[in-house]
This record gives sequence, C-alpha cells and structure tokens, in this order.
Amino acid sequence: MKFIVNSTLLLKEIQKLSSLVSSTNTLPILDNFLFEISSNKLSIIASDLETTMISSIQIESQDDGKIAIPSRMLLDTLKSFSNNLLTFIVDMNKFTIEMSSETGNYKLLDKMGMIFQKLLRYQHQIKLI
Repeated sequence: MKFIVNSTLLLKEIQKLSSLVSSTNTLPILDNFLFEISSNKLSIIASDLETTMISSIQIESQDDGKIAIPSRMLLDTLKSFSNNLLTFIVDMNKFTIEMSSETGNYKLLDKMGMIFQKLLRYQHQIKLI
C-alpha cells in the first residue's frame, strides 16, 4: 500500500487526535492510530475505548487499506519533516512502514500487524469454552 500526503497537514490532524492516546493504555492497540484509506481519503482514528475521534484528509493513493501506526513514534517522526509531500509505503509482508520525503527517510516496524497475523494463523486452533 502506498499513499502521498502533505506532511504539515497530516501532523496537524495527528496532533488533534493525540490527546486521546494515553501512555498507560491497558490494550496495546490503543497506542496506535488506525489509518483507513478509501478513494483518496485518509481517515485517521484514535480511541481510548470511551471516546473515539476521526479526522479525514485528502491524499493521493491508488490502493485502499487499513493499518495501525504507533502514535507516539508517528508524531515524533512527523515533527522532523518540513512542509512537503510525504510518501508512505506499507509492506504488509515485512510489516514495515516507510516514510520518505526530500528531507529524509524513516522506517517503522508495524508490531500490531505482526501480532494480528500470528493470531490469524492460529485462529483455527483457538476455542472459546
């Protein structure tokens, strides 16, 4: 999955949502922003289970998809980019998220994606009693 977004616009939206992300979450997935891409629109979702906030911005993308991105790491990384276009390349096989622009490249590891894939592999072995 690949998409292009203005780094300043994305940072502005992420900062609005970051107030919902606590450093003491009991569920690790709540430490992430959920990115949902559909028809050149990026919806960014944050939740603390009591409150959920969604922000949407226009992007350039040929793919639709969803990915959970670590909120603190994303926020800190976005602050280092100047106002320009930022390209995200998500490799679902290697569980990596690469962000690149004219001023730098960053690669993040999608730990939640790895956990979910492992759960899916063992889903047929899990039985609720």
